[in-house]
Parts: sequence; C-alpha cells; structure tokens
Amino acid sequence: MRISSWDFTKLMSQRQTLKDRWTSLEAVKTNNFTWGDEVEYLVFRLDHEAGEVHLSLRSSQILSELRQKFPDGPFDLEACKYMLESQPRRPYGNSLTDLAHVEDDMRDR
Repeated sequence: MRISSWDFTKLMSQRQTLKDRWTSLEAVKTNNFTWGDEVEYLVFRLDHEAGEVHLSLRSSQILSELRQKFPDGPFDLEACKYMLESQPRRPYGNSLTDLAHVEDDMRDR
C-alpha cells in the first residue's frame, strides 16, 4: 500500500496512541518512516522550611549549564520558562528493536 504525503499528514494529525499509529502504519511501504519522543521537565524550587514548591524561571540558565556539561546533549527549551525538553539523539525507525529502545533512552535522558 502506498500513501500520499497529504494522507500521511492527515493520518498523523489525528490524536491516537503510539500503538494505534504503529498498527495503522504497518502496511505503509516507505523507507523514511522515523519518529521520536519528547521528555518534558518541569523546573521548580523546593522551599523545605516553608514546605512549598515554586516553579522556577531558570530554564535558560539550566540549559546553558547542561550544554556546557553535555555539549552533544539532547536538551532544549520548551515553550514555558519553567520547562525543558529532551529528544532522542537520533530518530527511531520502524523496527521492533527501535521500539524496544524507547524506554531505556528516555530513562537515560
């Protein structure tokens, strides 16, 4: 089964789980099917004395420190100043082996 790029775009824009997408695309023949994930991190400050948690707006500073420590690291700024995100170093392919590496890769990040 061949699928046009427009049909593929419409298919991927629907809100589905990864399992549903994987199953629906099993019959698609393409050499370029890759995908990834994101881990999003909330940046907060703990005030132990007051027993409070506050969102921190230091994500830019933290990202700078992470990039010094891990120059090739997968970290980037998220939409809000209190969030960071990370992506896999390379996209995953369409094999079960790639699927099996997702959890470990997320844990490593």
